[in-house]
Amino acid sequence: MARTAIEPVDIFPSSAEYDFSSSGDFSTLNTGDDNGVTFPWKTTLFLALRNNTGSPANFTIKIPTPTDLDKYTTIVDDSVLVADGDISFYKISQVLKQSDFKVYVDCDVAAELLPVKTFTNA
Repeated sequence: MARTAIEPVDIFPSSAEYDFSSSGDFSTLNTGDDNGVTFPWKTTLFLALRNNTGSPANFTIKIPTPTDLDKYTTIVDDSVLVADGDISFYKISQVLKQSDFKVYVDCDVAAELLPVKTFTNA
């Protein structure tokens, strides 16, 4: 399988009481390396990682190795362990941006993910 393309969800100030525990906006990840999801990279994103699978979920957030360093080292991907019944939040950073300007996330079980656009009051 290949990664599934998904889009971030907007949560505006008026929805400050957004219910992450029962939201239907989450995407279920296919299991295994390179079978998760991909979405456009933005610094204003965070991830909601939800696990209702009955066992722990290990989310892998892929970190690319810069081309000029790939012959010297390999960057280790970040991982987040989420217990069954829990939701974890993860802030997106510049280091996660792949060469196609997307973020890649995999999981070892069919847990759920929701990329969320944050907002600023200007």
